[in-house]
Amino acid sequence: STTGFIISLWRVFAHVYRTWSVYIIYTLFEKGEHYYETS
Repeated sequence: STTGFIISLWRVFAHVYRTWSVYIIYTLFEKGEHYYETS
């Protein structure tokens, strides 16, 4: 059904969003630490 497809699509989107948001925050945090050390 269309509803089931939308729900599964939303679950995939939510999973990708969580994964990448964590990765981006981690990357920014590491760069921030590096910048703090070199300055």
